Amino acid sequence: MSFQQDAAGAAKARRHTSVGGLAIDFVVTAAIVTLTWWLSNSWLLAGIVGAQYVIVALFVWRITGGTPGSLLIHRPSSEAARVAHEATATPDALGQAVQDRAFASAAAPQAAAQWVPPQAPQSAPLPPQPSPQPSPQPSPQMPLVARNSQPTPMVAPIPIPMPAPAPAPAPAPAPAPAPAPILPTTLVLSTGEVVPLKGAALIVGRNPRADDGEIAVVLDDPMKSISRSHFRITATEASVQVVDLGSANGTRLRRAGQDLALTAQQAVQLAPGDSILLGRFELRLN
Repeated sequence: MSFQQDAAGAAKARRHTSVGGLAIDFVVTAAIVTLTWWLSNSWLLAGIVGAQYVIVALFVWRITGGTPGSLLIHRPSSEAARVAHEATATPDALGQAVQDRAFASAAAPQAAAQWVPPQAPQSAPLPPQPSPQPSPQPSPQMPLVARNSQPTPMVAPIPIPMPAPAPAPAPAPAPAPAPAPILPTTLVLSTGEVVPLKGAALIVGRNPRADDGEIAVVLDDPMKSISRSHFRITATEASVQVVDLGSANGTRLRRAGQDLALTAQQAVQLAPGDSILLGRFELRLN
């Protein structure tokens, strides 16, 4: 009767443990989902994390027979596990277990009465050992010194000659100055007239206006193919430049057989042999 009561109590405790474990698993899953949503603000990620916990719990249940929550609540001892096993056993196995317990209870006092602690064997006394005699110490011997020994003469160190200092490198020669650029000095008109470029700037056109001290170069153009103030040439010691003054038909620079259209109000460097094309006129630089 007592054995059946123990089995019923073990089964009842296991049911309580399973229900409590499932409750803990539900609370832990809800906490994980809520914490994930609070940190990431994403229900999708929270659902994924909750599903992963459920999968882990299923693996634990598959391996151990209980969910993580039930394992946290109660870890059954060997006696409780044995009682639960006997509660689910067949009647024949249950009767065999009762007989085994009764036999073990009856045999325990007899085994305790017959058991005699073993006695340690007595060993014969050992004969007395003679005390060790001190061995004589050898007398110290004086080192032998040769009678006719001579002191070893000291050898003077051989001086090591120091290497002569290397001569200082010669200073690098200064770079040669860049050659001065070759600049044009005259402007040859289409009529053959030569205009020097040194001095004041030149204003070339159909009827140029020289307001700032420039030299006006007038080109006879009854067809009005060029502007009144078409372009300006400025010569210095370092450069000779041409600037289109916003002419109507534009200005072109011919160099090495190629024509380059000038941009208004943008200076362009001139070189000997260049030609300036404006309207029906061609001016050459020498």
